[in-house]
Amino acid sequence: MDIRMKQIYMKILAAFFTLVIVVTMVVSVSYAWVTLSKSPSVSGAQVAISGGTTILLAPDVTETVEVDGEEVTLHYPGSFSDNLVFSRYDSYDYLGEICGITPVSTADGISWLMPAYDRSTGELRGENDFTIDNTLEYANVTDSQKGGKYVYLDFWVVSPGSEYELRVSMDRKSGEGSSLLELPSAVNDDSTISGFALSGTTGDIASIARVGFLVNTDTARSRDMLAYSRSGDYDSRYKKMLGVYQNAGDNSILLNESKFTIYEPNGLLHVAPGLDQGDYAITEPLAYDRYMRRVSRADISDRLTVQTQNVWSPVDGERKIDQIFQAGVSGVSGLTAENATSRFYNDYLQWNITSLITAGEFFTSTEALYANATDGVVPASRIAANVDISGATDDVVITELERNVPQRIRMFIWLEGQDIDCVSTSSAVTDFALNLELAGASK
Repeated sequence: MDIRMKQIYMKILAAFFTLVIVVTMVVSVSYAWVTLSKSPSVSGAQVAISGGTTILLAPDVTETVEVDGEEVTLHYPGSFSDNLVFSRYDSYDYLGEICGITPVSTADGISWLMPAYDRSTGELRGENDFTIDNTLEYANVTDSQKGGKYVYLDFWVVSPGSEYELRVSMDRKSGEGSSLLELPSAVNDDSTISGFALSGTTGDIASIARVGFLVNTDTARSRDMLAYSRSGDYDSRYKKMLGVYQNAGDNSILLNESKFTIYEPNGLLHVAPGLDQGDYAITEPLAYDRYMRRVSRADISDRLTVQTQNVWSPVDGERKIDQIFQAGVSGVSGLTAENATSRFYNDYLQWNITSLITAGEFFTSTEALYANATDGVVPASRIAANVDISGATDDVVITELERNVPQRIRMFIWLEGQDIDCVSTSSAVTDFALNLELAGASK
């Protein structure tokens, strides 16, 4: 491990985001990308932080005011702390109302491309016929008739002690950290005392899910800073705020340059034909050139952090979560399977599932991973021999934090249509949970 990575673990902070994304999916296959008869929906969000006060998080507080006869939305941080729960804030109420997400593709977090199908044959049309959304029209949609495609939320990060580089990470010592896994649901099982057991999972959704972080360092508007200074959560140490993003309906072409990094949580979970266990298939999401008005496949090796694979922690030859489940639902006869699932995750676990998951490690260098590819695939043997793994990706940084300067970050969650596993025959009901651990390293 080099000095830089040692600094990460000496300075590590655990910023755990637990976003529970409840997905009910009936999947049918066209000629490519998964098509969904019922879209996944976000049911709630929770954030918890451990690791002291090295780096702190705050919710994004929004306030609508009238400026020169026009309504303007202000953004500023709430209270910075080491324990943040999204569901406690009105700003995030929409997470419980979003109608769903379906496969899309993006390389920059600005232009989102959605598939187009031939009406007569159902065949996927060419990429240049895809619908392009650069106004957030299809994000955070609550109208089920219209349908949604992807989700985003904003939050604030601040470093009160020093300048830090921020990365997605896991703790190699504890085995906990960033992860995304499909959640097993309760099914009827007369052989158990409770009358229920947890189902297996296919991994289809876990392999195509992505998380992206859009960051710019534009100075927040003076009216946002003024609103923050008048709020009850104002901290006088913070004289400046960074991060300005488009509101829904605004054209993204007006945005200044932003940085977009992508987290791929299960790079070695692919089950597509032609791949062996442990192979890595390179993802080439779609990019839109707004000047040439052309769609192309993008090389994102300079902005992609890839994790190996997350698994449910084993104990005594079975999943630890199965043992916990039997303790959590015993003595509750008469429940439906759906209610038993809700009781287990909501009431019994209260979504504290990080200790039940063994997080995968990260490829230390995405550039090195890509250099070992042949025809878009890195064989497992070549990974083992040539590609190092560690607790974070060295060459991909979400942002560089200035000391005592709150940075607003926009986080996206989507299903990547260009992933090799986005052709699936799975019809299982699928839930999945996302945990994010952010680590800061001194610059």
